[in-house]
Amino acid sequence: MTLSEKRKSIYDLLEDREKKTQQAKSSGRTGKRQPKKTALKKDEKEHNGATRDLWISTFYKMIRIGNPQAAFTAYTVLSEVFNVSDQYVLTKLEGLVGEDSCPSEMPRLLPMLRVMEEKRKDKSLWGHHIAHAIQLVARSKKWYQTEMGRELEQIRHSFYNRKKGERDMDLMSVPSISKDGHTRAGHGKDADKRLDGHWWNRWNVEKRWRKLLDVLGFEEPLTDEEYEIARDQWVKWHMKSPTELKRDKDELDDYSFKTDEDFKEYVEETDEEGIFKVRSETSKNKKYDVNMNEGTCTCPAFEKSKGKRPCKHIRWTHAVLKESEQ
Repeated sequence: MTLSEKRKSIYDLLEDREKKTQQAKSSGRTGKRQPKKTALKKDEKEHNGATRDLWISTFYKMIRIGNPQAAFTAYTVLSEVFNVSDQYVLTKLEGLVGEDSCPSEMPRLLPMLRVMEEKRKDKSLWGHHIAHAIQLVARSKKWYQTEMGRELEQIRHSFYNRKKGERDMDLMSVPSISKDGHTRAGHGKDADKRLDGHWWNRWNVEKRWRKLLDVLGFEEPLTDEEYEIARDQWVKWHMKSPTELKRDKDELDDYSFKTDEDFKEYVEETDEEGIFKVRSETSKNKKYDVNMNEGTCTCPAFEKSKGKRPCKHIRWTHAVLKESEQ
């Protein structure tokens, strides 16, 4: 076959292909392979007009909204009518714990379900054991009902709901505290030994924590609200490198989480000159007496320091007075 004949045959093939494509478009077919439509297998059995898959979904939803009585009823339907095994129910309960329960519930619920799986192997798992599991999982706190659960879900969504290049993993760089003695960078000029974990450094960590509590005016044992405030400030402080901390004129400014504008709503004047009522930052119903004539305060932080340095309530009152003089 000559070169011109080869070219002609190729042109003929291309024309045929184009004609077939046009015919497919005109007939409603795109020429692409269409996915097969698989019909759901119809269950033979029904109970009260609903098939097995609907009763499984009902069991899920009753657990999810926290209705253990209805969930157990759906379980008995699955067990008695559709012969669903207890092993299947246990795996579904484990999945529900991972999907819906708040993080603090998982250490309590998952070991229980795993023990039940082991008991099923030696045939010592009874119906009332499953009832206990359904009751506990259904009544457990869900992720959307607790602040910790909502925070975890936000962390997860910060990765899954962003485009590549905008995710946290794409933007995060190694912080200074990672350059400890266990890394090569930790033996150079940029070493950061604050949290290296060695036994001789552990008490320095404790001293910094107590220093933070002293600055915030907190005393142990902390309330849940006080702990969250202290933890937030502790994280912010350690995300700064030692060089950044040294650049600050006063590193205690790093612990400040109230602006001057916020002082006004905390400080209240009284009928006595120089005496003020300052509301606690962690408890709205608690107020401290600040005597600006003597420079004293009735808060625990001032009493603990024995008057050696002013507490934040005195500093706030001073800021308000200074602003009113201007």
